[in-house]
Amino acid sequence: MLQKYLYDIAVREKPGVFPGLLRVFLSLLSCLYGLSVRLVWLYWRIRTPYRSKLKVISVGNITVGGSGKTPLVEYIAKQLIAKGKTVAILSRGYGRPNSRGLSNQDDYAFLGDEPFMLSKKLPQAKILVNPDRIHSLKEAQEKFKTQVAILDDGMQQWRIKKDLEIVVIDAAQDIQKAKLLPRGLLREPLSALKQADIFLVNKQTTDVSCTQLRGFLNRINKKALYFEAVYQKEKSTLDLIKGKHVFAFCGIAGPERFIDSLKEAGAKLLKERLFPDHYPYKPDDIKEILEEAEDLGAEVIITTEKDYARLQGKEFSFLKEYKFPIRVLEISLKIINDEEKFNSRLASCVSV
Repeated sequence: MLQKYLYDIAVREKPGVFPGLLRVFLSLLSCLYGLSVRLVWLYWRIRTPYRSKLKVISVGNITVGGSGKTPLVEYIAKQLIAKGKTVAILSRGYGRPNSRGLSNQDDYAFLGDEPFMLSKKLPQAKILVNPDRIHSLKEAQEKFKTQVAILDDGMQQWRIKKDLEIVVIDAAQDIQKAKLLPRGLLREPLSALKQADIFLVNKQTTDVSCTQLRGFLNRINKKALYFEAVYQKEKSTLDLIKGKHVFAFCGIAGPERFIDSLKEAGAKLLKERLFPDHYPYKPDDIKEILEEAEDLGAEVIITTEKDYARLQGKEFSFLKEYKFPIRVLEISLKIINDEEKFNSRLASCVSV
Protein backbone atom coordinates (compact mmCIF):
# COMPACT_ATOMS: atom_id res chain seq x y z
CA MET A 1 0.00 0.00 0.00
CA LEU A 2 1.45 3.36 -1.10
CA GLN A 3 0.41 5.25 2.04
CA LYS A 4 2.11 2.75 4.35
CA TYR A 5 5.18 2.61 2.12
CA LEU A 6 5.62 6.39 2.25
CA TYR A 7 5.03 6.34 6.01
CA ASP A 8 7.78 3.73 6.47
CA ILE A 9 10.18 5.84 4.41
CA ALA A 10 9.36 9.27 5.83
CA VAL A 11 8.58 8.53 9.48
CA ARG A 12 10.16 5.18 10.26
CA GLU A 13 13.32 6.02 8.28
CA LYS A 14 13.27 2.90 6.09
CA PRO A 15 16.91 2.22 5.11
CA GLY A 16 18.21 2.07 1.56
CA VAL A 17 19.49 4.32 -1.21
CA PHE A 18 16.12 4.96 -2.86
CA PRO A 19 14.31 5.69 0.43
CA GLY A 20 17.13 8.10 1.30
CA LEU A 21 16.79 9.95 -2.00
CA LEU A 22 13.02 10.03 -1.60
CA ARG A 23 13.41 11.57 1.86
CA VAL A 24 15.50 14.37 0.35
CA PHE A 25 12.73 15.03 -2.17
CA LEU A 26 10.07 14.93 0.57
CA SER A 27 12.13 17.38 2.64
CA LEU A 28 12.07 19.86 -0.26
CA LEU A 29 8.31 19.45 -0.51
CA SER A 30 8.06 19.99 3.25
CA CYS A 31 9.81 23.35 2.87
CA LEU A 32 7.27 24.42 0.26
CA TYR A 33 4.41 23.09 2.37
CA GLY A 34 5.67 24.92 5.46
CA LEU A 35 5.94 28.18 3.53
CA SER A 36 2.41 27.82 2.19
CA VAL A 37 1.02 27.07 5.67
CA ARG A 38 2.73 30.15 7.12
CA LEU A 39 1.38 32.36 4.33
CA VAL A 40 -2.16 31.07 4.76
CA TRP A 41 -1.92 31.44 8.55
CA LEU A 42 -0.61 35.00 8.18
CA TYR A 43 -3.42 35.83 5.76
CA TRP A 44 -6.06 34.80 8.28
CA ARG A 45 -4.22 36.51 11.12
CA ILE A 46 -4.47 39.91 9.43
CA ARG A 47 -8.14 39.38 8.59
CA THR A 48 -10.83 39.57 11.24
CA PRO A 49 -11.89 35.99 12.13
CA TYR A 50 -15.55 35.08 12.28
CA ARG A 51 -16.88 35.62 15.81
CA SER A 52 -19.90 33.49 16.65
CA LYS A 53 -22.34 34.37 19.40
CA LEU A 54 -21.90 30.79 20.58
CA LYS A 55 -19.05 29.72 22.82
CA VAL A 56 -16.59 27.89 20.56
CA ILE A 57 -14.35 25.11 21.89
CA SER A 58 -11.82 23.67 19.47
CA VAL A 59 -10.44 20.15 19.83
CA GLY A 60 -7.62 19.50 17.40
CA ASN A 61 -4.09 18.27 16.90
CA ILE A 62 -0.94 19.30 15.10
CA THR A 63 -0.25 15.94 13.45
CA VAL A 64 -2.10 13.84 10.91
CA GLY A 65 -3.69 10.61 12.04
CA GLY A 66 -5.51 9.65 15.18
CA SER A 67 -4.61 11.23 18.50
CA GLY A 68 -7.82 10.81 20.47
CA LYS A 69 -9.76 13.91 19.44
CA THR A 70 -13.16 12.27 19.11
CA PRO A 71 -13.22 10.63 22.58
CA LEU A 72 -12.30 14.04 24.02
CA VAL A 73 -15.10 15.71 22.07
CA GLU A 74 -17.49 13.14 23.56
CA TYR A 75 -16.10 13.78 27.06
CA ILE A 76 -16.47 17.57 26.75
CA ALA A 77 -19.99 17.33 25.33
CA LYS A 78 -21.11 15.08 28.20
CA GLN A 79 -19.65 17.47 30.77
CA LEU A 80 -21.41 20.46 29.24
CA ILE A 81 -24.73 18.67 28.74
CA ALA A 82 -24.62 17.57 32.39
CA LYS A 83 -24.35 21.27 33.30
CA GLY A 84 -27.49 22.05 31.31
CA LYS A 85 -25.78 23.48 28.22
CA THR A 86 -27.11 22.86 24.71
CA VAL A 87 -24.27 21.60 22.54
CA ALA A 88 -23.53 21.31 18.83
CA ILE A 89 -20.61 19.27 17.52
CA LEU A 90 -19.22 20.53 14.23
CA SER A 91 -17.36 18.10 11.99
CA ARG A 92 -15.98 18.22 8.49
CA GLY A 93 -17.21 14.67 7.94
CA TYR A 94 -14.04 13.35 6.39
CA GLY A 95 -14.46 10.12 4.45
CA ARG A 96 -18.27 10.06 4.40
CA PRO A 97 -19.81 8.21 1.45
CA ASN A 98 -22.33 10.96 0.59
CA SER A 99 -20.40 14.23 0.68
CA ARG A 100 -23.40 16.20 -0.58
CA GLY A 101 -25.44 15.49 2.52
CA LEU A 102 -25.11 18.23 5.09
CA SER A 103 -26.05 18.70 8.71
CA ASN A 104 -27.71 16.62 11.34
CA GLN A 105 -28.72 13.65 9.20
CA ASP A 106 -29.15 10.52 11.31
CA ASP A 107 -27.43 8.41 8.69
CA TYR A 108 -23.86 7.16 8.37
CA ALA A 109 -23.79 7.95 4.64
CA PHE A 110 -24.46 11.62 5.38
CA LEU A 111 -22.47 11.98 8.58
CA GLY A 112 -19.42 9.74 8.21
CA ASP A 113 -18.14 7.30 10.81
CA GLU A 114 -17.03 9.53 13.70
CA PRO A 115 -20.00 11.96 13.62
CA PHE A 116 -22.40 9.02 13.28
CA MET A 117 -20.79 7.34 16.28
CA LEU A 118 -21.14 10.56 18.28
CA SER A 119 -24.78 10.95 17.24
CA LYS A 120 -25.57 7.56 18.79
CA LYS A 121 -23.61 8.19 21.98
CA LEU A 122 -24.79 11.79 22.42
CA PRO A 123 -28.47 11.99 21.38
CA GLN A 124 -28.83 15.30 23.26
CA ALA A 125 -26.22 17.02 21.06
CA LYS A 126 -26.69 18.35 17.54
CA ILE A 127 -24.20 16.83 15.11
CA LEU A 128 -23.56 19.15 12.17
CA VAL A 129 -21.42 18.02 9.25
CA ASN A 130 -20.13 20.48 6.70
CA PRO A 131 -16.63 21.37 5.44
CA ASP A 132 -17.67 25.01 5.95
CA ARG A 133 -17.58 25.30 9.74
CA ILE A 134 -18.80 28.92 9.67
CA HIS A 135 -21.97 27.72 7.94
CA SER A 136 -22.39 25.09 10.68
CA LEU A 137 -21.84 27.70 13.41
CA LYS A 138 -24.58 29.88 11.97
CA GLU A 139 -26.89 26.89 11.68
CA ALA A 140 -26.19 25.82 15.26
CA GLN A 141 -27.05 29.29 16.49
CA GLU A 142 -29.98 30.23 14.26
CA LYS A 143 -31.69 26.89 13.64
CA PHE A 144 -30.92 24.86 16.75
CA LYS A 145 -30.39 27.67 19.32
CA THR A 146 -27.42 25.91 20.90
CA GLN A 147 -25.15 27.61 23.41
CA VAL A 148 -21.83 25.88 22.80
CA ALA A 149 -20.16 24.66 19.60
CA ILE A 150 -17.37 22.06 19.72
CA LEU A 151 -15.12 22.03 16.66
CA ASP A 152 -13.99 18.44 16.09
CA ASP A 153 -10.54 18.71 14.47
CA GLY A 154 -10.60 22.48 14.75
CA MET A 155 -6.98 23.52 15.28
CA GLN A 156 -6.48 24.51 11.65
CA GLN A 157 -9.77 26.44 11.50
CA TRP A 158 -8.05 29.83 11.41
CA ARG A 159 -11.12 31.67 10.05
CA ILE A 160 -12.96 31.20 13.34
CA LYS A 161 -12.45 32.97 16.66
CA LYS A 162 -12.27 30.34 19.41
CA ASP A 163 -12.94 30.71 23.11
CA LEU A 164 -10.88 27.66 24.02
CA GLU A 165 -8.18 25.90 21.97
CA ILE A 166 -7.46 22.35 23.11
CA VAL A 167 -4.61 20.50 21.41
CA VAL A 168 -4.56 16.70 21.74
CA ILE A 169 -1.18 14.97 21.52
CA ASP A 170 -0.51 11.24 21.24
CA ALA A 171 2.23 10.36 23.72
CA ALA A 172 3.39 7.60 21.34
CA GLN A 173 4.32 10.18 18.70
CA ASP A 174 7.65 11.92 19.23
CA ILE A 175 6.54 15.40 18.19
CA GLN A 176 9.84 16.86 19.44
CA LYS A 177 11.52 15.36 16.37
CA ALA A 178 8.51 15.51 14.05
CA LYS A 179 8.79 17.07 10.61
CA LEU A 180 6.28 18.82 8.40
CA LEU A 181 4.24 17.00 5.78
CA PRO A 182 5.05 15.18 3.57
CA ARG A 183 8.43 14.44 5.19
CA GLY A 184 6.75 13.87 8.54
CA LEU A 185 3.38 14.05 10.27
CA LEU A 186 3.13 17.71 11.26
CA ARG A 187 0.23 19.64 9.78
CA GLU A 188 1.86 22.96 10.70
CA PRO A 189 5.06 24.15 12.41
CA LEU A 190 5.48 23.40 16.11
CA SER A 191 5.30 27.14 16.79
CA ALA A 192 1.54 26.81 16.22
CA LEU A 193 1.36 25.19 19.66
CA LYS A 194 1.72 28.70 21.10
CA GLN A 195 -1.97 29.20 20.30
CA ALA A 196 -3.10 26.39 22.62
CA ASP A 197 -4.96 27.05 25.85
CA ILE A 198 -4.84 23.40 26.91
CA PHE A 199 -2.56 20.48 26.05
CA LEU A 200 -4.07 17.05 26.60
CA VAL A 201 -1.63 14.15 26.17
CA ASN A 202 -3.14 10.74 25.46
CA LYS A 203 -1.17 7.86 26.93
CA GLN A 204 -1.44 4.13 26.31
CA THR A 205 -1.25 3.36 30.04
CA THR A 206 -1.02 5.34 33.26
CA ASP A 207 2.57 4.26 33.92
CA VAL A 208 3.93 5.93 30.76
CA SER A 209 6.13 8.88 31.74
CA CYS A 210 5.66 12.12 29.80
CA THR A 211 8.07 14.31 31.78
CA GLN A 212 10.20 15.19 28.74
CA LEU A 213 7.17 15.88 26.57
CA ARG A 214 5.63 18.10 29.24
CA GLY A 215 8.86 20.08 29.52
CA PHE A 216 9.02 20.46 25.74
CA LEU A 217 5.44 21.74 25.54
CA ASN A 218 6.04 24.11 28.44
CA ARG A 219 9.05 25.63 26.68
CA ILE A 220 6.90 26.36 23.64
CA ASN A 221 3.83 27.57 25.51
CA LYS A 222 4.06 28.38 29.22
CA LYS A 223 0.49 29.66 29.55
CA ALA A 224 -1.25 26.48 28.39
CA LEU A 225 -2.66 24.10 30.99
CA TYR A 226 -1.32 20.54 30.81
CA PHE A 227 -3.33 17.34 31.32
CA GLU A 228 -2.87 13.63 30.67
CA ALA A 229 -5.49 11.04 29.75
CA VAL A 230 -5.88 7.34 29.03
CA TYR A 231 -8.60 5.26 27.42
CA GLN A 232 -10.79 3.18 29.69
CA LYS A 233 -12.21 -0.01 28.22
CA GLU A 234 -15.73 -1.00 29.20
CA LYS A 235 -15.80 -3.95 31.62
CA SER A 236 -18.47 -5.78 29.61
CA THR A 237 -16.14 -5.89 26.61
CA LEU A 238 -13.15 -6.92 28.69
CA ASP A 239 -15.09 -9.83 30.18
CA LEU A 240 -16.16 -10.86 26.69
CA ILE A 241 -12.65 -11.13 25.21
CA LYS A 242 -10.50 -12.15 28.17
CA GLY A 243 -8.96 -15.57 27.49
CA LYS A 244 -10.95 -15.93 24.23
CA HIS A 245 -9.69 -16.61 20.72
CA VAL A 246 -10.27 -13.26 19.00
CA PHE A 247 -10.27 -12.14 15.38
CA ALA A 248 -9.82 -8.35 15.18
CA PHE A 249 -10.22 -5.91 12.32
CA CYS A 250 -10.15 -2.14 12.00
CA GLY A 251 -9.62 0.74 9.61
CA ILE A 252 -8.34 3.56 11.79
CA ALA A 253 -5.26 5.74 12.11
CA GLY A 254 -2.84 4.18 14.57
CA PRO A 255 -4.35 0.67 14.72
CA GLU A 256 -1.54 -0.43 17.03
CA ARG A 257 -3.31 1.15 19.99
CA PHE A 258 -6.43 -0.94 19.31
CA ILE A 259 -4.48 -4.18 18.92
CA ASP A 260 -2.42 -3.50 22.04
CA SER A 261 -5.62 -2.85 24.00
CA LEU A 262 -6.94 -6.28 23.07
CA LYS A 263 -3.71 -7.96 24.14
CA GLU A 264 -3.67 -6.06 27.43
CA ALA A 265 -7.23 -7.23 28.05
CA GLY A 266 -6.10 -10.86 27.79
CA ALA A 267 -7.43 -11.68 24.34
CA LYS A 268 -5.79 -14.53 22.42
CA LEU A 269 -5.44 -12.87 19.04
CA LEU A 270 -5.75 -15.30 16.16
CA LYS A 271 -5.37 -12.64 13.50
CA GLU A 272 -5.85 -8.95 12.86
CA ARG A 273 -6.99 -7.44 9.55
CA LEU A 274 -5.95 -3.81 9.16
CA PHE A 275 -7.53 -1.46 6.64
CA PRO A 276 -6.79 2.21 5.78
CA ASP A 277 -8.28 4.92 7.98
CA HIS A 278 -11.97 5.59 7.22
CA TYR A 279 -12.02 2.56 4.90
CA PRO A 280 -15.49 2.20 3.31
CA TYR A 281 -16.26 -1.47 3.98
CA LYS A 282 -18.07 -3.47 1.33
CA PRO A 283 -20.27 -6.47 2.13
CA ASP A 284 -17.70 -8.78 0.51
CA ASP A 285 -15.00 -7.46 2.87
CA ILE A 286 -17.08 -8.33 5.92
CA LYS A 287 -18.20 -11.70 4.57
CA GLU A 288 -14.56 -12.57 3.95
CA ILE A 289 -13.71 -11.58 7.54
CA LEU A 290 -16.56 -13.69 8.93
CA GLU A 291 -15.52 -16.73 6.91
CA GLU A 292 -11.85 -16.41 7.83
CA ALA A 293 -12.66 -15.94 11.51
CA GLU A 294 -14.82 -19.06 11.48
CA ASP A 295 -12.14 -21.08 9.69
CA LEU A 296 -9.58 -20.03 12.32
CA GLY A 297 -11.90 -21.04 15.15
CA ALA A 298 -12.51 -17.53 16.51
CA GLU A 299 -14.81 -17.20 19.50
CA VAL A 300 -15.15 -13.42 19.16
CA ILE A 301 -14.89 -11.02 16.22
CA ILE A 302 -14.16 -7.50 17.40
CA THR A 303 -13.64 -4.04 15.94
CA THR A 304 -13.68 -0.39 17.02
CA GLU A 305 -16.70 1.85 17.53
CA LYS A 306 -15.60 3.95 14.58
CA ASP A 307 -15.40 0.90 12.31
CA TYR A 308 -18.74 -0.46 13.49
CA ALA A 309 -20.38 2.82 12.47
CA ARG A 310 -19.49 1.94 8.87
CA LEU A 311 -21.48 -1.30 9.04
CA GLN A 312 -24.92 0.26 9.52
CA GLY A 313 -26.26 0.35 5.96
CA LYS A 314 -28.91 -1.97 4.57
CA GLU A 315 -26.21 -3.81 2.63
CA PHE A 316 -24.95 -5.18 5.97
CA SER A 317 -28.31 -6.56 7.13
CA PHE A 318 -26.89 -10.08 6.75
CA LEU A 319 -24.91 -9.48 9.96
CA LYS A 320 -28.11 -9.89 11.97
CA GLU A 321 -28.35 -13.49 10.83
CA TYR A 322 -24.75 -14.44 11.53
CA LYS A 323 -24.32 -16.98 14.33
CA PHE A 324 -22.30 -14.65 16.56
CA PRO A 325 -22.21 -10.86 16.23
CA ILE A 326 -19.34 -8.53 15.58
CA ARG A 327 -18.42 -7.04 18.94
CA VAL A 328 -17.21 -3.52 19.61
CA LEU A 329 -14.37 -2.44 21.90
CA GLU A 330 -16.06 0.40 23.74
CA ILE A 331 -13.75 2.99 25.27
CA SER A 332 -14.04 6.26 27.13
CA LEU A 333 -11.50 8.93 27.91
CA LYS A 334 -10.28 9.36 31.49
CA ILE A 335 -8.27 12.42 32.55
CA ILE A 336 -5.79 11.13 35.11
CA ASN A 337 -4.38 14.36 36.52
CA ASP A 338 -6.36 17.36 37.79
CA GLU A 339 -9.64 16.33 36.15
CA GLU A 340 -11.51 18.84 38.30
CA LYS A 341 -9.22 21.60 37.04
CA PHE A 342 -9.90 20.59 33.44
CA ASN A 343 -13.66 20.63 33.99
CA SER A 344 -13.39 23.93 35.83
CA ARG A 345 -11.63 25.45 32.80
CA LEU A 346 -14.44 24.20 30.57
CA ALA A 347 -17.05 25.67 32.89
CA SER A 348 -15.32 29.04 33.03
CA CYS A 349 -15.17 29.13 29.24
CA VAL A 350 -18.90 28.64 28.71
CA SER A 351 -20.19 30.56 31.70
CA VAL A 352 -19.00 34.02 30.63
